[in-house]
Amino acid sequence: MWDYLSNGTGSPRTELLYNIDPLDPEESSVAAIRNSQYKLVLDASAADNERYRTTGGRRPFNDVDELLARSRAAEALRKFYNTDRLEFPSDWRQRARLTCGEDATEHFSPDDKVFLFDIEKDPCELNNLAADHPEVCIANGPLWRD
Repeated sequence: MWDYLSNGTGSPRTELLYNIDPLDPEESSVAAIRNSQYKLVLDASAADNERYRTTGGRRPFNDVDELLARSRAAEALRKFYNTDRLEFPSDWRQRARLTCGEDATEHFSPDDKVFLFDIEKDPCELNNLAADHPEVCIANGPLWRD
């Protein structure tokens, strides 16, 4: 993983287990796994499935550049590069911004218990593809049982 993290080469991992909480499989089981571009989420409780407002827009802080310069990450980089001053591109916030697009409520119901997202095309998880791609849900479901 070090080569991937430090040099940006391809990751050797194809699966990532986000969460598995099988309290009562019929009533309150919660689990999420990523396999390739798909993230499968099972939530038998549906207790916290309401859709929150899409993130984005202006930052609530005017001092983000100053906060960045004072961060632990910046401190570690200054030590690593043996310098007192770090240069950040003036557009670093715009380049780091995630644009979610329009809220896709027609593809998302808070009553759903199975969610499938293509997080490469839909990183904000606005479009539940479970009904359109049941074969992906079935193929990925056994991964957290192994």
